[in-house]
Amino acid sequence: MGTNPSVWFDRMAIERFVRELRGLDQTREGSATLETLSPGECELTIHNADRCGHIQLVATIVRSIYEFEKYEYLRCRLSFEVNPTTFPQIIEDLAEELLTG
Repeated sequence: MGTNPSVWFDRMAIERFVRELRGLDQTREGSATLETLSPGECELTIHNADRCGHIQLVATIVRSIYEFEKYEYLRCRLSFEVNPTTFPQIIEDLAEELLTG
């Protein structure tokens, strides 16, 4: 049976992600993406959704399972809009959790 009990991120990738988030907050243009050390295992993208400055979060996590002598991959993907007025606090909370947690 395959598992995915945790995912691992590179420290420099986390720092880059936080910088990109802060830039996104200032300009409301572009995106910031954080991906695990094992590509395709987990990805978090926060991006500008439209010209009005709305922000969207998209997260994907994949878990492998071994059944009937072959691997299957279970993929969970979620997407939702982030309230722009709370975006600065979300960035700081993410930075604190990812960099010190």
